[in-house]
Amino acid sequence: MRRCPHPATKASKANKHGRGSGHTTIRSMLQSRRYVGKTRWNTTKWKKTSSGTRKPVPRPESEQVIQQHPELAIVDPDTSA
Repeated sequence: MRRCPHPATKASKANKHGRGSGHTTIRSMLQSRRYVGKTRWNTTKWKKTSSGTRKPVPRPESEQVIQQHPELAIVDPDTSA
């Protein structure tokens, strides 16, 4: 029979392991363009190798597309670095 957890303990659990978000998770969110409202498309292309497999190759900056979506931002641009 499972015991019901204390309400304060249950509310503090953020993930399935019972721990909240770690500092590296928060740091990566603050540094990610996605959370500031910027989306980058067309960053890689795929080339076939001689063995028949595909390999990602980075595209030049001139071919990449960056879109601004400030309405989707959850982190201030001033906060992110």
